[in-house]
Amino acid sequence: CEAPAERRDVVLVRAHRPTPAAVRRMQSWERSCVGNGIGFVVSVDATFDHSRQVSRRLREALGEVHEYTQEDMLAVSPGLVECIDKMGLGFAVPGEQGDRSLAWGFHGEALALWYRTLPEDARPDFVWVLEDDVGVTGELADIIRDYDGDDSDHITVSAAPAEPAVRYPVMGVVLDKWWWEERNDPGRKGWCWYHTCSTEFVERVQGRPRKSSPEHVQRFSRRYLEALNSWLAQGATAWSEMLMVLLCEAAGLTLRFFDPRHVGDPFSWSGRVTEEEFRALPAGKLYHALKW
Repeated sequence: CEAPAERRDVVLVRAHRPTPAAVRRMQSWERSCVGNGIGFVVSVDATFDHSRQVSRRLREALGEVHEYTQEDMLAVSPGLVECIDKMGLGFAVPGEQGDRSLAWGFHGEALALWYRTLPEDARPDFVWVLEDDVGVTGELADIIRDYDGDDSDHITVSAAPAEPAVRYPVMGVVLDKWWWEERNDPGRKGWCWYHTCSTEFVERVQGRPRKSSPEHVQRFSRRYLEALNSWLAQGATAWSEMLMVLLCEAAGLTLRFFDPRHVGDPFSWSGRVTEEEFRALPAGKLYHALKW
């Protein structure tokens, strides 16, 4: 199961508010990775007090934890300011607790911040990014090693066409952009984050159909991450479900989808897998989401 000596993979888990069971799953991923020569790090948004508490808890349970804040994201990605305006939400991105930062939907910035901490000679060949509510049956390292011979710059589960959401007055203001309230309107059409992007991003993807791609599990090459850092520094950014897949196309990088044998059912933002169901699932697959 060991990788060739010249190749280095790292798994980065994007953590928000992991349950105790999710922390235990991350511990098992860490053991699987470290035991097979794969790096492992957890990335945590430390903008709010509750997220700093999560970071402290993870530092006690796991090896390497990378912290960043919304201010860090704005510093590395000047185009975010324009995206905030287009969201119409200000900096208080909504959520169940009313305190999610921009890290909720701009994952490219968080990934770039971690990548920039690495010395040039320590940067990995490939980075696997997992959300903390992903389910992995069997050994995570075995799935990773199945892609050792694949040099694709970006691997994801799918990429779907995105159409703009219907625009109409919200809270007494006529918008040429999207507001959160539209998302919960059962009559709405189109993708709610279509307009959440900077002008520089629009110019770089001009003429390309907009797409969105699930971010539960993804793999990025070093070449991709270098391009990502360059785009962000020059003001090109977007809601990351759109940014990550369109950057790959516009920058002339290679995109592929995960082998279907590794993708379980469900594997979607609205999917749910109970603890009892998870125990009975076949090995060697990825699932989303485990909310326990």
